[in-house]
Amino acid sequence: MFQLSEEIAEKRAQAEEMERIRMELHLEEQEELARDRERQEMERRIRYRLELQRTEEEQRQHKEMRKQMEKEEEEEFKRQVS
Repeated sequence: MFQLSEEIAEKRAQAEEMERIRMELHLEEQEELARDRERQEMERRIRYRLELQRTEEEQRQHKEMRKQMEKEEEEEFKRQVS
């Protein structure tokens, strides 16, 4: 009888250990998913900032080119008038 209760207690302890391990694994998986989401969000923000910087640089260059063209046109006009 004593041996039977020991076996039952041992099987219960093993089952509890397996459940604890399953819960730990589940928690680790959830933490990994959260880290992945955070990393993806950070990458998205970085890509957005880089795209914004690129667009601003293109606009700046375009404005500078337009300004230079206007200056050249004005100089040409002055030469023609004089």
